[in-house]
Amino acid sequence: MELNVDGVVFVKVLIGPGLDLQQFLPGNIGVEVDGHDVRAHVEPHIVAVKPLTDQPGTDMLSGVLLHEIKPAVPVHMTGDPHVDTTGQIGLIKIVNVQSHRGGVRINILCGDRALADYTEKQDSVWAISSLLSAKQPEVAGAVARAKEDAKLQKERANALQAELLKVQMNALPSPEETCHVLLFVGELDAIALRNAVNALTEKYSGYCGIFAGNDANGYRFIVGSSSCNCQELASRMRRDLQAKGGGSAPMIQGNVGATAEALRKMWKTL
Repeated sequence: MELNVDGVVFVKVLIGPGLDLQQFLPGNIGVEVDGHDVRAHVEPHIVAVKPLTDQPGTDMLSGVLLHEIKPAVPVHMTGDPHVDTTGQIGLIKIVNVQSHRGGVRINILCGDRALADYTEKQDSVWAISSLLSAKQPEVAGAVARAKEDAKLQKERANALQAELLKVQMNALPSPEETCHVLLFVGELDAIALRNAVNALTEKYSGYCGIFAGNDANGYRFIVGSSSCNCQELASRMRRDLQAKGGGSAPMIQGNVGATAEALRKMWKTL
């Protein structure tokens, strides 16, 4: 286990029955153990841990609570003052417990730092409560509902955009009039873009490109062809339009910051 108090890592300890934790800690670090499996005898200089008599065979701690006795005193791996009572310690908060290199890392804040952490999180809860018009104890559920609503709205928007794309595809010139086609759409997921490009390549023999986005923020694109080498087009787009991306001969994809007008001019020269 790695002991981390107020961001200071002291030592890694394997915990078992009869372990004296204090031998691993600076003098100004106190230890308390509280759990169903073990009891601790906390004394000014010795912290001993042993299994409960009514639970023989217990060999692991169920919880460890560390605190800095005097945060203002520099922490050294030597003896330092201890407090007379645990009431002098102040507020203690375990902010994170995570697996670490086969053990457990415990991050703990003490005193003013613990209070500041509580205050910061309470302010966040209050702000979320106000934004979602939810009671503070109910903000987690309110956030989950808002997230689900946003997901549904995005799905509906994608469905409408897909329908609009079908209308645009049907309005394109016939294969007898042109072999290369180009479409601009709003935000649309990659799967819908790819499916639309595949449908166009079955109808048109040249480059079939769909660009999703706008001039201000740039475009995501997918270009496909049943007879042309799309990698050659990708090289040209990288050279002339600073596009990013690539792919194979039948299909390329990527991003470009060029305007729609610049892309139309390129398509006219294909």
